[in-house]
Amino acid sequence: MDLTKVYDPGDDANRAELDSHADTCVAGSNTSLLWYTDHSVSVSPFIGEYKPLKDIPIATVATAWDNPKDGSTIILVIHEALYFGNRMPYSLLCPNQLHNNGLIVNDTPQVFDSKSTHSIIIPDEVELPLKLCGVLSYLPTRKPTEQELKNCIRYDLTSPDPWNPSDALKSSLTDEGDWGPTTLGAVKRSLLPPELCYDAPNHMVSCLERLDITPVPVQVHEADVLAHEAELRHRQVNAISRDARQSIVTSKSLAKDGT
Repeated sequence: MDLTKVYDPGDDANRAELDSHADTCVAGSNTSLLWYTDHSVSVSPFIGEYKPLKDIPIATVATAWDNPKDGSTIILVIHEALYFGNRMPYSLLCPNQLHNNGLIVNDTPQVFDSKSTHSIIIPDEVELPLKLCGVLSYLPTRKPTEQELKNCIRYDLTSPDPWNPSDALKSSLTDEGDWGPTTLGAVKRSLLPPELCYDAPNHMVSCLERLDITPVPVQVHEADVLAHEAELRHRQVNAISRDARQSIVTSKSLAKDGT
């Protein structure tokens, strides 16, 4: 199925909807690709009359949130997301994938619970108010600019650890089927792009390999490429320096030392 013929990203594009039926976050047109992982999956629709979509890449993406109080912008990073890009008019957030990273998701509208904050809370950092589209709770986000990707503070909405929705919560179930204590990942706040924090060379290689086979146009950010090249040059210099310091031991040198 060619979703570009079904969806036309427009006014609805700047939404990241909470979807408890989605077992993994989905990155749509309001995100920027940071890197691909080495994995892809088949995505089954909610009804069996349609064929699964094959070879959907797993990626790390970024989306921008504008604080309605002061107009400041932060970058929200979504790891382990199904990447559709412009093939999807908006993004989907899996609440339990956010919970797994230590976030608090209060998705009950205040009309049903006056005590609900109706927000996503990054503990000790920031609260992201949710809005309603009909009965759907969503976070208003948009595709970030190049300048914002370089300069704005970033927060991880989901963990960079591999996400397997079939097994993610099994360790939290007791023998009786009740929920037991869960060890949650700490929410990461980064002044540096995560591209430089999580095994950058492998991510860059993976991204470049994907560029040759994916039908989705991808723009590699110049700052990330320059940082990767600088890291490679640094490693080459260190390797040359290390080799120069090492002593070369041969049979002749050993014989000479013994005389």
